[in-house]
This record gives sequence, structure tokens and C-alpha cells, in this order.
Amino acid sequence: MRAILLTLLLASLLSVQAAETAAPAESTDWRAELKARLARKVTLEIHEADAESALAILESETKLELVVDPRIARLPDASRAFTFRAADEPLYDVLVRLVAEAGLALDRLDGKPFVTHPTLPRGEKLGFFDVRDLAPGDSREKSAAELLLAADRAYSCCPHLLENEKAYDRKARDLVRELRERLAPESWKDAKASAEIVRGMLVVSQRGEVIAQVRPYLEGLRQGAAAPDLDWKKSKRR
Repeated sequence: MRAILLTLLLASLLSVQAAETAAPAESTDWRAELKARLARKVTLEIHEADAESALAILESETKLELVVDPRIARLPDASRAFTFRAADEPLYDVLVRLVAEAGLALDRLDGKPFVTHPTLPRGEKLGFFDVRDLAPGDSREKSAAELLLAADRAYSCCPHLLENEKAYDRKARDLVRELRERLAPESWKDAKASAEIVRGMLVVSQRGEVIAQVRPYLEGLRQGAAAPDLDWKKSKRR
């Protein structure tokens, strides 16, 4: 009887250990699938390009469909240029190496390769929404005024440019502020929750039920109707 109990206990421990070791394999399945899908060999040469430009060249030259996190444009070293070469290498290896050399991270989003940065917040889900019609831009993407400032440190020649920059900033800030106030305000206290506008794209890192409400909310703004507040407690129960 004791031998039987010991055998059953050992089998139980082994099954638990197998389950624990199997879990990481499930999280890497998408990489194996991506590697098999991107097995064709490519040759690529990129000279003195920043990360965004290098990724755009990779997409253009290889017809690879990537999702690139627009927030990387605001990283301190976003404009750092580097040279990259690949000769007759599998496309998957080229992608992984290019992302690493750019100081970025490879993940997946909606079944597609997703390039982001480890320091950028990412909640349960990440959503990208085109809001160029609601907030045409912001001062971080507009360079005309910055170029003038660098040239003569004055806007006296073209004061309207500075006013436009301020207006863009205000629209972007107001849109984000109102979004956070109307859609599950308590949920934004989560350290991984964030919303910002980069190059006309609203980037929202949040829980899935909040992300699902963003598009209807924006459509309500476009139609001039106030979107209903999202009851965070009810959404959590669902």
C-alpha cells in the first residue's frame, strides 16, 4: 500500500512539474509559427537609418506586414541612426536581429508581429485609433515651428505657426483627458493603463473591456453626441 501511495505521489509531482514546464512553451508558440512563416531568405542593406525608418525599409523590401508601436518615436534615442546588413538570411532571423539592434522588442498584436519597446506600458490589450480628424497633430510631430526656432530662435516672422502648435497640443491633451474621465475613470489608476496621441494615432493600453469602448466613444465625438460613461464595476463583472 505504501509503495502504491508513493507511486501515486511521484506521478502527481511529475505531472505538476510537466505542466509548469509546458506553460512557457505555449507562450512561445507564436514565435515558432512566425519563424516557419518567415523562412524565406532575404538580403537587405540599410545605411544610417533610425529604428522607424529601418523597419519601414524592411517592410517595403520584404513585403512583411508589421505593427510598429508609434510611441517609439518619443523614446530618447528614437533618432539614433545605425547601419544594418543581412545577406541571404531567413526573414525571421533578419527581423529579430534588426529589432534587437534597434534596441526594441518583438511581440505580437492581433496575430501580427508587433515591434515595441520594453519600457512602454502595455496593459491587458493595446489599441491604436486614428484621431487625425479629432486632434490633427501635436507639437512632437510638427517640425515647422521647431525648425524656425532653431534657425533664429524667434517666431516673430510667422506667429501663426506657434499658435497652430499650441492648438494641436491642446486638442490632443483635451481628447486624452476627456477619454480618461469618461471611460472607466478608476481603471486608469492601473500603472499599465495609458493613453496618448502620437502622430495622429491614439494609443491606448488598457483592459479589453475598456479598449472595446474606445472606438464607439470616438465615433460619438465625430457625430457630435456624447458617448455614455462606462461603468467600470459593471464591466469588471461581465
